[in-house]
Amino acid sequence: MADRKAIACVEVEGAAGPLGIPAAHGAEVLGKPAVRHVLEALARCRALDGIVLAAAAEADVDRAWVAGLGVRVL
Repeated sequence: MADRKAIACVEVEGAAGPLGIPAAHGAEVLGKPAVRHVLEALARCRALDGIVLAAAAEADVDRAWVAGLGVRVL
């Protein structure tokens, strides 16, 4: 079992969700984008071997969201 890997996948929608509501993953919460708070919490989890940020094709992923966290963006 030691060769198994645990990877967290965080999905962000494009500029608007299915109902046309603007996406909030880039909205600031306590001075940082909401998605950055999620990624930082996951980066502290010792049980994870990696983190992936999966973005819709039209999503505008700001590289600052993942800077220094070792997160792979797809």
